[in-house]
Amino acid sequence: MNHQKKTSKFPSNLYRAEQVRALDKIMIEQGVPGFTLMRRAGKEVFRRLLTAYPDPEKITVFCGTGNNGGDGYVVATLACQYGISVEVVECGDSTKIIGDALQARQHAQQDGIKMTQFSQQMRVESGVIVDALLGIGLVGNVRGISARVISFINSCACPVIAVDIPSGLCADTGAVLGEAVAATYTISFIGLKQGLLTGAGPDYTGEMYFTDLLISETVPQSVFQQVAVSSECLDLATV
Repeated sequence: MNHQKKTSKFPSNLYRAEQVRALDKIMIEQGVPGFTLMRRAGKEVFRRLLTAYPDPEKITVFCGTGNNGGDGYVVATLACQYGISVEVVECGDSTKIIGDALQARQHAQQDGIKMTQFSQQMRVESGVIVDALLGIGLVGNVRGISARVISFINSCACPVIAVDIPSGLCADTGAVLGEAVAATYTISFIGLKQGLLTGAGPDYTGEMYFTDLLISETVPQSVFQQVAVSSECLDLATV
C-alpha cells in the first residue's frame, strides 16, 4: 500500500461526506455556480498532475457518472488543450450523466476527446491514470462495474491521481468498501474528509493535497461556521 506522505499543511477541521455536501451547497447558494467549482477542481487536479509528471506520455481518465466523473472530464479537456494525449474511459451508462457533469462531458466531446467504454480486456501500459470514478457519496461496498474498474486500475503499473478521494474509500471512516484505488496522489476539495486521515485512508491516498477551491476568498468564514465540524486534525509535530 501507499503510506500517506503529508506534503502540505492540512486544515484542522475534518468533515463527514454529508457535511462536505452541505459546504458545497452553501457555496452554490452564495453565488458560486456548481460548474465553476467543478472547473476549479479539475484545474487543480491537472495542475498537480503536471507538477508531479511534467511531460506525461498519456493521461487516461476513468470517469464515473456523477460529479466526480465530471471533474475527470474537466481534467481530460485541459489535457487536450495542453496538447497531451488523453483518453476518457467511461465507467457506466453515460446517458445517466446529468447537470454539471453532463456539461463537462459535452465540453470534452466538443474538443474531440477519445471516449471509450471500460473493458477488462483494455490495456493501459504507460502515462498517468486519473481516478474520477466514485466520489464521497459511496454507500455500501463497491460492486459491478465499479469493483471491476478499481481492480483494473490497481493492476496497472501507472501512477494514479485520485480526484477528491480514492474510489472505494469511505469518506467518513477511512474503511475500504470492498475494494479501493491505491492512489499515488490524492487531491481533495472543499472540506477535508476525515476518512482520508483515519482507518485505512492513509494507506490508499498516497501523497495528499487539499484545496478549498477559493471558498475562503469568496465566501465569508462565518457562513461556513453553520456547518458543524466532525473532528479535528492534530499536527503531531507540535504536540
